[in-house]
Amino acid sequence: AVVFGLFYGWFGPRALLAGWAVGIVSGSAIAFMDGVKPVHTLVLGGDHYTVYTGLLALAINIAVAVVVQLVAGGRRVAVARPA
Repeated sequence: AVVFGLFYGWFGPRALLAGWAVGIVSGSAIAFMDGVKPVHTLVLGGDHYTVYTGLLALAINIAVAVVVQLVAGGRRVAVARPA
């Protein structure tokens, strides 16, 4: 989500920091629980899906950044951009 913050002005710094922190912690926890393997097996409705831990952490990162931005959307500080 930090990359989205570089190219789009919609994400505020709090949202980006929260998404980054939750993504790092959750990705590390998932990798540690799986024995430091690069893939994680998700079980959804009885079906098993194998997904890369980094992609799962990225999805969590983006989801948290979007939710935090929607909750604290009006509090974003405007940044002056060079002309």
